[in-house]
Amino acid sequence: MPKLRHSLLISLLVLGSVVAPAMNAAQAPNADLEREFASTVQPFLNSYCTSCHTGEKAAAQLDLRQYSSAASVVQDFAKWDRLREKLAAHQMPPQQAKQPSEVARQEVINWISATWKTEARRNDGDPGPVLARWRRQVEVLRALDVPT
Repeated sequence: MPKLRHSLLISLLVLGSVVAPAMNAAQAPNADLEREFASTVQPFLNSYCTSCHTGEKAAAQLDLRQYSSAASVVQDFAKWDRLREKLAAHQMPPQQAKQPSEVARQEVINWISATWKTEARRNDGDPGPVLARWRRQVEVLRALDVPT
């Protein structure tokens, strides 16, 4: 009987490690963030950024045309965090290029920050890739003295 209970426990833990990440990955960013991306961020990029940051020879190897939704932005945190920093420091767009209003610039910076905060809340408590979950579950099983 204990062997059956241990097998059931292991099966449930393995199932959870496979199903939970798939369920989390299926969630899209907040609908308001998607709307704001389409109405504010994308037009800003088209007006001030994509003339240099498009195609195979994009400046800084950053092709901003590939981001067509908030969901696509979420997948590339490092680049967008750097973009936020460059906008905040007034390093982009370059001084010789057409400049956005301070309000427009701040709206994009705020959107990037809000997107990261939303993602952080949505993934709060998520230990990351399945390997991390599996490792944690093996530790739990060992603590319960279940053979692994």
